[in-house]
Amino acid sequence: MTSAIEEALGPKPRKNRKAAPRLRLRDRLRIIKYWNKHPELGPSAIADLFGITRSQARWILKLEQEGKLQSEIPGMRRRAVSTIQLKKMTREIDLDQALEEQLRMCLAELSTVSSMPMLERIDRLSQLMQVRKTLLQTKLQSHLRRIDADVIATIIRKYDPEASDEDVVKIYRAAIEELKAMQS
Repeated sequence: MTSAIEEALGPKPRKNRKAAPRLRLRDRLRIIKYWNKHPELGPSAIADLFGITRSQARWILKLEQEGKLQSEIPGMRRRAVSTIQLKKMTREIDLDQALEEQLRMCLAELSTVSSMPMLERIDRLSQLMQVRKTLLQTKLQSHLRRIDADVIATIIRKYDPEASDEDVVKIYRAAIEELKAMQS
């Protein structure tokens, strides 16, 4: 027989709770796909819909937001690259093209992620601006194709302080064409 106090307090918490069964990767991906279509749902609603615990739902949503769930997908794992393959790839890859591609991919990802906090978004944008600046500098150096590219850019900017890197390249190309015309 139970006393009135025990009845008022409710059942005693179980000390030896069983752990929830581990979710398969397929189930986790299914949950994430559903959550991406319905972002207004919280972990409790997701847990009720899929018959999982709230802590499992929070864990899956946290993994997705941190981007760690993609690393668990077998096709998405990074493969080790041998040094020979790496040397071959470095000969084939143009630095300007690689930086442009990375910049575009980062901007596309940044524009599609709506759940990112504003401060983190601003930090990422400032980092992308640094990458863009590096890209413009490498383009400038590759267009000038000289060790003294910075010296030429400084001289041009001395006479036109508002000149951007693209303007420096245009002025340099115009000067080269004039020199070729004068020599022929």
